[in-house]
Amino acid sequence: MSALHLSDTEKLGLSKKALSAEEYANFRANYQSYLEKIKKASLANENEEHIKNIINDFLRMNFFSESKYTINTDGNIDSAIKENDDLLVIIETKAPSNKAEMITESNINRKAFHEAAYYYLERAVDTTKSKAMIFTKCQLRRLIVTDGINWFLFDINKIHSITDGKIEHAFYQYKNGQRPYKDDTAAFYEELRQYFDEMNVNEKLEYLYFNVEEAGRSKSQLSTIFKILSPDYLTKTRIKFNYEPHKLNEKFYHELLYIMGLKEVEKDNRVLVEIDTSITNSLSFQINRLLNKKDTPESEIDQRIFELVIIWINRLLFIKLFEGQLISFNSDESAYHILDNEKIQSFEDLECLFFEVLGKKKREENIFFNQFSEIPYLNSSLFEKQDIETGQGVYHNGIMISELKNEPIRLYSSSVLGKKIKKDPDILTYIIDFLNSYNFASDEANVDENSSREILDAAVLGLIFEKLNGYRDGSTYTPSVITDYLAKETVEKTVLQKVNIEMGWKCGSLVDIRNKLDTLEQRKRVNEIINSITICDPSVGSGHFLVSALNYLIAAKKECEVLFIYGTDKLLKDCQIFVEKDVLCIKYGDGSPFVYKRKSNESREIQGTLFNEKRTIIENCLFGSDINVTAVSICQLRLWIELLKNAYYDNGVMETLPNIDINIKTGNSLTYYAKFEVGESIIKSNKNSSEVDSSDLASLREYRNSVKEYKSCSDKFKKKQIIAKIKQIKDNLFYNDAQQHLEDKKDSANKFDNAIEWAIEFPEVIDENGKFTGFDIVIGNPPYIQLQKMNNGADALAKMNYATYVRSGDIYCLFYELAYKLLKKNGMLAYISSNKWMRAGYGEALRNFLVTKTDPVQLIDFSGEKVFQKVTVDVNILIYRKAENQFNTLSCIIKGSDWRNNLSDYVRQHAVSNRFDSSGSWVILSPVEQSIKRKIESIGTPLKDWNIKIYRGILTGYNEAFIIDGKKKDELISADSKSAEIIRPILRGRDIKRYGFDFADCWVILAKYGSYKYLE
Repeated sequence: MSALHLSDTEKLGLSKKALSAEEYANFRANYQSYLEKIKKASLANENEEHIKNIINDFLRMNFFSESKYTINTDGNIDSAIKENDDLLVIIETKAPSNKAEMITESNINRKAFHEAAYYYLERAVDTTKSKAMIFTKCQLRRLIVTDGINWFLFDINKIHSITDGKIEHAFYQYKNGQRPYKDDTAAFYEELRQYFDEMNVNEKLEYLYFNVEEAGRSKSQLSTIFKILSPDYLTKTRIKFNYEPHKLNEKFYHELLYIMGLKEVEKDNRVLVEIDTSITNSLSFQINRLLNKKDTPESEIDQRIFELVIIWINRLLFIKLFEGQLISFNSDESAYHILDNEKIQSFEDLECLFFEVLGKKKREENIFFNQFSEIPYLNSSLFEKQDIETGQGVYHNGIMISELKNEPIRLYSSSVLGKKIKKDPDILTYIIDFLNSYNFASDEANVDENSSREILDAAVLGLIFEKLNGYRDGSTYTPSVITDYLAKETVEKTVLQKVNIEMGWKCGSLVDIRNKLDTLEQRKRVNEIINSITICDPSVGSGHFLVSALNYLIAAKKECEVLFIYGTDKLLKDCQIFVEKDVLCIKYGDGSPFVYKRKSNESREIQGTLFNEKRTIIENCLFGSDINVTAVSICQLRLWIELLKNAYYDNGVMETLPNIDINIKTGNSLTYYAKFEVGESIIKSNKNSSEVDSSDLASLREYRNSVKEYKSCSDKFKKKQIIAKIKQIKDNLFYNDAQQHLEDKKDSANKFDNAIEWAIEFPEVIDENGKFTGFDIVIGNPPYIQLQKMNNGADALAKMNYATYVRSGDIYCLFYELAYKLLKKNGMLAYISSNKWMRAGYGEALRNFLVTKTDPVQLIDFSGEKVFQKVTVDVNILIYRKAENQFNTLSCIIKGSDWRNNLSDYVRQHAVSNRFDSSGSWVILSPVEQSIKRKIESIGTPLKDWNIKIYRGILTGYNEAFIIDGKKKDELISADSKSAEIIRPILRGRDIKRYGFDFADCWVILAKYGSYKYLE
């Protein structure tokens, strides 16, 4: 059955903002009054009119009291919610006693639904034309069917999907007297019943159901009903960007920036983050003062400020999420509070919290440490002193957070604290009170429903990390609908492909795999196959794509039924696990949200399984790199947060976090010294031999084991020893060859800064014989930077001999080629990037590369459709396989906004097959357009083959004077007929369409200057 319930908050896309205590109290009182009236009316066997009036009064009083809204009858419609005469919601009401006509969860194919569907058709379908057409100005958003107690809500898009075609055609014929019956709605309702029965509408149509009597007993469900019936949701007034479920909390973000001493600015169509020197005693202000005292070079100061302030804020946000988890696992007692002004009274205390409490397994015994006796040790490099803090490595001096002074700072003008704090609080007090004003939770299932504080979950914090990550080159946060789509398309297809190859099967879906599994050994083997999938994002940013891939790998295991309870041979069965709007959703078997309870064995089994599955996948399957050191630290943080969501207690001790930071590298992904190729050995001791020295193989095994040991090591000192050992092995095995390769170059002076040695950085993609095996999936959103603006950086890339390198081109083109080198045979690439390569001259090299080297399986062009908020760039999605080109690319042009709700459905409905077989422009065409194009090409000469050079159009010097409309032209000719000789029609670039032009009634006055000969 396709019923959604009040527990399905993620699927419903409801606001995560908690109701204030006052809002909740008022609504609860009105709700109880409504319930009493409905029950009384039901007992008295009142008619539908009476029930309708109670419902309308309830909706008006609580949600639609503004003058722009009306709730009343509209023709035959029982109740219609309108906004300024626009019909938004149709409500079909039945009396509680009318059981025969009222719909139920087990059967919605009854008269009440037929009537609601009929009223929808009347208001949405134009039957006056030659065929049924949807009214373009139809504003309908939802249908509601209710008897006052039971409420059924239908999204109008879902209704359209089941009535589109056959039913709309039948309605058109009925309205035009073309059916066997005429003016007989009962006969049409019967026809609707038959259609709905044939399509199995009870299973096919998704809707929301709730019972107001049952829901009124729970505060969380009552709060959910408030959100559902509010105009924002019910009439979709807030859903301009409703495809993005995790919206940035702008209020939190901008006050956080203020405390950090930063601000957002717009430059060249990009949103950047800069240091705001006007905020005295902010974090940046104090760091700047300390750096100047330590004679730090001016050129390094801004970068150092950003790195330090982001490191410290990352720690604080992680602590708040961790604190939220501890409170949800245990209780809201002081013992589980970490950031507390009573406990942390100075920056020295804060530093001690970082490194001596959270970063140390065995703590000292004193008054300060005893405050945190219930706070577990966090085995994370996040709470290890960084070189930039200690002044080691490339840093000549460092700054510890304990060096900051707890001095007064001016309160942010629209602070969330309002009057709860003095006007100029000490900065540490301000930071702690500010963070404590929000409800931090790893996900909404762990939210305290008694709290009125705004919710900040891990997904929303991810947006903030991405914004901070883009401080230098502009924030290009990739919407969840995109990361979700790319992860789903690549992960599910890769699971299917690898399982079929390894098991010798021909399954067409994950469900087919599940149905094929007969034995425990088969299930274990499929689990191992999924664990062997390797995914890389070579421009990892904040790690959003890797998190999306992590979700789909776990969901794939559950779909295939190969997800085992941790440490056992038993399948995890009594729960649902699926991805919804880029979030991994966990529910009990009855559909209620899963919440970890420390004392419940069933709960611990689910939580422990999820934690260890995530750890296995993050350690062995997910890899990335980025040239931005801040991006790398943020990506590592996001992966730790994913684990933190499922942290659990084992025998009274909380499971520690693994060291996953080693999988995310800092460096320039496009440059490397050591050459590598899939299937080739990377450690040839004898360059004239294909044999690998046995001692080198032993070193390689030691390298792999050391990396594995590092990931599970919880001893700080031992971790440093392992890192030193890994470095030594890599130097001995690989870097000597790399250095020799560099010295062999004629121009050895131009070294590659921060090169990523793909051949050796990740032992997980090197087999036991020292061969580079490559990744199964490369995914991401590569940077968009014009090469000609990179100066020396472009010169370094030119030396890498990329076939797609064109000096006038863009760096993202090189990432397409890099992906090819990184992928194993039949591996998949999935990028979202600028779409200019499809037609621009500089994209010819990339188009040729794609045609000759890859099999482009999917191309989605968002031309003209804004994907990135506050960033004006046209983008596309390209998915290719590292395989022989089949010249059959599933292609789609995005139009309108429907894709934002479900991109997979949109592509499925609108995609066509295209053959891209040359380096010429790639244009997505329908079958009819392809036929027209072939005909035109067969009888005409393309403009590029004409023997002319076009530099630019007409320059008038002053368009306002020389370009006129038809009305002015007629006036001039009427005044002087000779004017017709010098007025000619003109087409602008915007008037030229794909197969013709749209004349905009523009005319140019050809004023004579010397001669007309160049204009004739």
